[in-house]
Amino acid sequence: MSPSNLVHLFLCFAVIVCTCVEGKTVFGKFLLEAGDFDTGPEHEVTKYSFAIGTGRVEGTFRYADPHTWMTSPALYLFRDESWDEYHTAPACTDKVKHAHASIPIGKVTRGHQQILHDGLGKADSTHIGATKDGRVEWQFSWEIEHETRTHGWFLIVADCALEQFNAKVTPMEYEIKLLNPGNTHLPADEHGLPKFYVFVLICMTGYGGFLTMMIMDHYKKSREVHLIVKLIAAAYLLQGISILYELIHLWYYKHNGYGIYYFDLLSEVLEGFSQTLIAFVLICLASGWTLVETEAIGSKKNSVATLLREPANLVKGANVVVFGIVTFVLLSFILQIMNKSHDDNFSKFHDYESTPGHILVGLRLFLGIFFVYSLHITIKHQENRGGDRLLLFLRRLMLLGGLWFLSFPTLVFVAGWFAHYLRHRIVSVGVLTIQTACLGILAHQFVSEHSTYFKLSTLAETGVLPGAGGLVRAPKISKD
Repeated sequence: MSPSNLVHLFLCFAVIVCTCVEGKTVFGKFLLEAGDFDTGPEHEVTKYSFAIGTGRVEGTFRYADPHTWMTSPALYLFRDESWDEYHTAPACTDKVKHAHASIPIGKVTRGHQQILHDGLGKADSTHIGATKDGRVEWQFSWEIEHETRTHGWFLIVADCALEQFNAKVTPMEYEIKLLNPGNTHLPADEHGLPKFYVFVLICMTGYGGFLTMMIMDHYKKSREVHLIVKLIAAAYLLQGISILYELIHLWYYKHNGYGIYYFDLLSEVLEGFSQTLIAFVLICLASGWTLVETEAIGSKKNSVATLLREPANLVKGANVVVFGIVTFVLLSFILQIMNKSHDDNFSKFHDYESTPGHILVGLRLFLGIFFVYSLHITIKHQENRGGDRLLLFLRRLMLLGGLWFLSFPTLVFVAGWFAHYLRHRIVSVGVLTIQTACLGILAHQFVSEHSTYFKLSTLAETGVLPGAGGLVRAPKISKD
């Protein structure tokens, strides 16, 4: 297949991802019980943000007929401004008073009379039937209209009568579809993200092709590519594949309402690996890799600082740095899986708003502190040797690298100040923008013979990167 056909195919795929939509679908099974001091007869179904206009909720509940008029299960819908009051209310009857809408499930019982009296049980249509195995099948549809702003909604099933009567209830199965205005499956907090992902992927693909031509052109001359280029290329590739997986997930999402879970998970994992590679490269640079000669700082041969200044030596045997890197990668991987399992948590509104997510943010902050400390030590030793231009570059590296490490925790922290339905977009767009910009800048610095890094790096003297010589000449040349 020719390159033009590949581009054509990719653009067609991008159009499909951005324009084809279906409803978000959630399904599950639960059993309502009287509960105890901490829990009551409530079950959290899903959360969703509806944009301005007319949205729709459609659902089906299946359960065995309890043959009693004592229970009163209902679907309660809470708007974001009353969600905090729901959690502070002591009992089920107090909680449901904060609902903006409620729909009796199944046949109307005496317990439903209060719901109907409050004027909240207003489903647009309902239907009660029976399945082949004799269970009750109740279907409903309900429309919601917003005129002023986007609202986050929380769907809860509750049967407050169970707090008063020891009635026997049966498990319920449900399948609920939620649609925004225009029959789009995306909740309002994700509007515009598919197009943004496509735009970033197209930019990365074009710029990646340009960088590849520069690397290949040099490889034909020197038959060698430096390790630092390989690492940043790997990070660049992982980020691009991460975006592609997310787009594929969204493409399937428009068919079934929930996409491909493992593609969504892989997207986050690969993005995490890309960030880890960038952090590793920056920390190695902070330790003096390719910028100061290896013997400039007297240290033990197998010390952490020495190994980080010569990362190629990491593969020559077991050492504390290898152990630390493997441990960090495994820990990050486990935390990302745990973090993904919290996606349906009603208190999570962006990718890192959970305990595992907060730990991931803390790890990034720890790496940033280690980066600044390592670079501070390197600058102190370099000040004794001179080299004003190199010192200026190292200080700029400390500022910009420190900002990269700090930007992620800051973004997550600041997102908490905004409304629930804005947090996901703020974090997703912010993280991807910062990550892509950092990759582009580092790739240019490591590949272009006109970059400040290349002119100062000792690699310019080795011929393993393109260029015609550096401004700093070290007696000993750094190798891979």
